[in-house]
Amino acid sequence: MSSIPPADGHHRLLRAWQLALLRFAVTRDDCDRVNIAALAGELDRLGRRNTDDSLHFFRRSSSRLCVAINGQQEDAEAILGHFCQKN
Repeated sequence: MSSIPPADGHHRLLRAWQLALLRFAVTRDDCDRVNIAALAGELDRLGRRNTDDSLHFFRRSSSRLCVAINGQQEDAEAILGHFCQKN
């Protein structure tokens, strides 16, 4: 039985988060949004290098992206455009 190297596991989790965002953009289903939040929480836990709980990059980003995808933010196009440029 082979184990997945930690870096590969992080990469897979990041890819799963990105795909979950894409799925939510298509379905806009609350179940898909909850999945994004769960993946974001896991990514934030993996990336935590200190005990400062104010650093929740993936949870904060996920929340902003979901609101933008739903068109509930005035600057939704800018938020989504910025995200697409980074990925």
